[in-house]
Amino acid sequence: MSFLSRLFRRKYEDLRFYPVRVRCARCGEILETRIDLHNDLTARYDTNGRVTGYYVRKLLQGSGHNRCFATIEVELFFDARRHLVDRRIRGGTFVEDVEQ
Repeated sequence: MSFLSRLFRRKYEDLRFYPVRVRCARCGEILETRIDLHNDLTARYDTNGRVTGYYVRKLLQGSGHNRCFATIEVELFFDARRHLVDRRIRGGTFVEDVEQ
């Protein structure tokens, strides 16, 4: 695979997936997943049948290495252009990219 095709493939994957990093409130384990913006989202419609936004709900569970099997619920809300507008979490906290 040539350099340019790898570069364009990487850029496409960056646009297609939304990364999510959370920390378990019980044991502190950091969990990572990604949302496929083309397949994981559920459309929300207005009364005229037009798409007004998208929604996804993910349940994450750690590896259990700390004997913690707590479930973390993540809800993400996107606008019609698939840009994040709101997020909610139960059982943990969101981890920003700069935090380690």
